[in-house]
Amino acid sequence: MNKRLRSPFVSIINHFFYFFMLKHCLSALYVMFSVSFFAQNVSFAKSDSIPEILVKSAWASDITPVTFKNFTKESLGKSDFGQDLPYLLQNTPSVVATSDAGTGIGYTSFRIRGSDPTRINVTMNGIPYNDAESHAVYWVNMPDIFSSTESIQIQRGVGTSANGAGAFGASINLNTNTLQLKPAVKIKIGAGSFGTKRATFQASSGLRKGFSVDLKMSKILSNGYIDRASSDLFSYDFGVSWLGKNNSLRFNFIDGRERTYQSWYGLPIQLLDTLRTYNPAGTERASKPYENQVDSYRQTHYQFFYKQKINSNTDFNIAFYATKGRGFYEEYKAQKVLADYKIVSADTSDLVQRRWLDNWLTGLVFGYHYAKNKVDFTLGGGVNRYTGNHFGEVIWVDKKRSLANNPVRWYEDVGVKTDANIYAKINYTISSKLTSYVDLQVRNITYNFVGKDRNLNDISQRDALFFFNPKFGFSYKLNEKNSIYSSFGIANREPNRDDYVQSSEASRPKSEQLQNVEMGWKYQTKNAFFSSNLYYMNYKNQLVLTGKINDIGAYNRVNVAKSFRVGLELDAAYKWKKWSAEGNLALSQSKISDFISYIDNWDSGLQNENKIAKTDIAFSPNIIAAATLNYQLNKNISCSLSNKYVGKQYIDNTKSEVASLSAYFTNDFRLSYDFLVAKKYKTSISFQINNFLNKKYSSNAWTYNYISTGFDPRSSNLYTVKDGNSYRDIGLFPQAGRNYMLGLMLNL
Repeated sequence: MNKRLRSPFVSIINHFFYFFMLKHCLSALYVMFSVSFFAQNVSFAKSDSIPEILVKSAWASDITPVTFKNFTKESLGKSDFGQDLPYLLQNTPSVVATSDAGTGIGYTSFRIRGSDPTRINVTMNGIPYNDAESHAVYWVNMPDIFSSTESIQIQRGVGTSANGAGAFGASINLNTNTLQLKPAVKIKIGAGSFGTKRATFQASSGLRKGFSVDLKMSKILSNGYIDRASSDLFSYDFGVSWLGKNNSLRFNFIDGRERTYQSWYGLPIQLLDTLRTYNPAGTERASKPYENQVDSYRQTHYQFFYKQKINSNTDFNIAFYATKGRGFYEEYKAQKVLADYKIVSADTSDLVQRRWLDNWLTGLVFGYHYAKNKVDFTLGGGVNRYTGNHFGEVIWVDKKRSLANNPVRWYEDVGVKTDANIYAKINYTISSKLTSYVDLQVRNITYNFVGKDRNLNDISQRDALFFFNPKFGFSYKLNEKNSIYSSFGIANREPNRDDYVQSSEASRPKSEQLQNVEMGWKYQTKNAFFSSNLYYMNYKNQLVLTGKINDIGAYNRVNVAKSFRVGLELDAAYKWKKWSAEGNLALSQSKISDFISYIDNWDSGLQNENKIAKTDIAFSPNIIAAATLNYQLNKNISCSLSNKYVGKQYIDNTKSEVASLSAYFTNDFRLSYDFLVAKKYKTSISFQINNFLNKKYSSNAWTYNYISTGFDPRSSNLYTVKDGNSYRDIGLFPQAGRNYMLGLMLNL
């Protein structure tokens, strides 16, 4: 089936008029009226923007001795074709991005230094974004968030103290609160391979008599590279700001809605060379794949910020927030025992189930900042309360028994989690060249849940945790071009929801601890930049999968006593005449000592132990590299060539060659044409070829290892391959081959 670009200009025009000239006509006209009204008789400052209204105490500054990198909208904007943020940041140091649908639209994620998304702390305007229970970050719930983002900071390692779960691989801070002084309207439309369509409308009133109004609407559609892996994404952002002489206010309403056809099952490994886009989702239905095997979720953020300048040296800001999430994923299940779903019947039948999550996160964050002479001091923290209602409903049973108007709820459990933290940071200038840094945080968590899981097991538990997270370091300015830094930090992190509900109090895992050492050197001139850093990340009680079945029959994560990551990261950029280049290289080793894996023995009904003295941590490639070469042909035309290399990754912690992902090298080419419409409106047309060498690769996978001598499961299971004396089920997530994107951006 050919999913490539067809009549791109027709697609763009149809898409834009359908979604924004028809469906959102009234909203667009209202915003245009507001912009026109506020633009009258306004005098502007020389700058196009003014400082942000957000709690920014978690951000690192130039003298903070942690490893970080800043990004602006301008630096990433030309690569914005509607893909999720992990794909815009995939060429940064130690980053590996992956997409369930294979296109960067829909369910996407990335790892940094081998750490998965549950170990990456994300804040938006200083407000924690990670899910309080799973710790995961679902970018699909914030479609096109990049269009609202003015700046991004990635801190690798422990980083600085932040709100939310502890950072075990990195922290990502997003800023959407920069105020625009001048009225502006921006339109982005685009189309590409796999039926991809994108339209974004943004407007800002500019600042008039202290007030500013901002709005963004976005719609993204894609069929996905994987069969039926479609995405239907919509977002609506609205912000109102007031700026006084010494204080300011801002309110944000950020609404994201997604409906994606499920593609998280993985491709059976035996189909990799023949049916690369096969999607097993919905195939339990006998006749044809179930058409509504979807994930549907809506997430709404309410954020209120207040900032007060106390004097020339001191300011205080606080934010109150509430995040509402509600949605389900729907599945067709064949020949299920109805009694297991609390349906009074001795029969088995096909059915359709929905598993729901309905949750609220409410809280506040604050920051107090004082800077004078040699002292730069910050006091910050926050508190929040999360309530999550998990339940399942049966909405249909065989062809004759629809339950749509009266679904059967077969399980329900409620989790309540309270998280409070406070931290103090101080940068003290010892001399004109030397600055010391101390960052101390305490964090307290209470977590309890009651009810039954989908298997009707009582999972009621309660836990309370207290953490102390100290960080120390220094930065030294050698001269105007060179500086060095070093830091040591400790982070503690609680188990996630699955670790709790898939264990008993007897087998419940302990919290994890990370001890992180960073040492770096930075060199910067007008045209050149270079940084290098060495890191050592020593884990105590890191949670990993071993294959062991616990006392309640679950394959839960367990604590391993000794594990570590050590690496070298290089990052460089250089400009000369019409050329510019940037690149990075990460070399690392990630190991677990004295590892024991457990293999299910189907013959004995027990588990076999496999002791490994030292093994690689799963999904931790030893080499990650990226390089981009840019050329400005003239004032209108520019092009760039981006390259990404990711070394071999093991799918689990057994270091099995069968359970590994091959290294891959991909190349993207982009051509941009910038010009003025009516001699004053900045316009840009960009065309990008992703993976233009058509590399066939997979960036993610899962595996299950077992022993069976009684029969050969490969004859009936497409996921199964032989691995020595055992078998493995392996599901892969192939990424798209050569594909195209075309985008138009108009600034009015």
